[in-house]
Amino acid sequence: MFHLTPLAERLGIPVIVQINELNSMFESVSYQEMAHAMSFAELTVGITQHICKLAIQMGARDTALQYCFTNTVKHPVSTTRIAQLRQSLRLPESVFVWIMVGTPIYRKGIDFIPAIAQALQERPCHIIWLGSGTVDTGLNFLIQKQIETMGLQNVTFLGVQTDDYHAYLQLANGFVLTSREEPFGNVLIDAASLGKPIVASGEYGASEFMLPGMGELVDYTSPAHFARAMMTVMDNPGDYKQDVSVARSHHFDTAVQVKHWQELMNRLP
Repeated sequence: MFHLTPLAERLGIPVIVQINELNSMFESVSYQEMAHAMSFAELTVGITQHICKLAIQMGARDTALQYCFTNTVKHPVSTTRIAQLRQSLRLPESVFVWIMVGTPIYRKGIDFIPAIAQALQERPCHIIWLGSGTVDTGLNFLIQKQIETMGLQNVTFLGVQTDDYHAYLQLANGFVLTSREEPFGNVLIDAASLGKPIVASGEYGASEFMLPGMGELVDYTSPAHFARAMMTVMDNPGDYKQDVSVARSHHFDTAVQVKHWQELMNRLP
């Protein structure tokens, strides 16, 4: 909504800017809108240290860090329901289930999935992509045909599963975030709150969130690098500590971070 900052200036209304996205999304904002927002806003809030650095480079008058947050209170899910979902997917208990949550688009790395699934097809594992089923593009058609042509049986795409979201997370043995560009990703907090080992790109938000013992950070966002990291997690389950992940997620709980947000707002004149 950066296009509204000139109007706010004309009306004498103070502005706080919050940046939740990264470079590719900046293309949806005009040069003039970005320049005006950075120079006019009394405070620019970034959801990661990296974004705060970008804001400083763009000339923001004042910056503050406010991480993403979610309600990390565990949502009770019956073991019966989890078993039902696993059975519906025809996945025995011996299969290591990887889950990815996000819109199936290029920026989220949806096109990595066929190559990753092919690299892991000899392993007893299965990839579930949980996300909007309404994205109907040529890219999605390509991925569907690649999976069919390769004869891959170890990947499932599901639409939005609001009612069973936490059940699918609990069903999974690991969480993978294949995004090429991810400012932070609330789903990381959700996965960590359930003690799931995480595989994600080492760039941007995940590197500020993850601690040793929580999973693997991928140095280069390619299918081969993701597949190797996922194999590392499957081959070394003892290296990943549920208590570390759960404790880390609590720092990003609503009860903690809303207080921090209030402190940011109260510091303004």
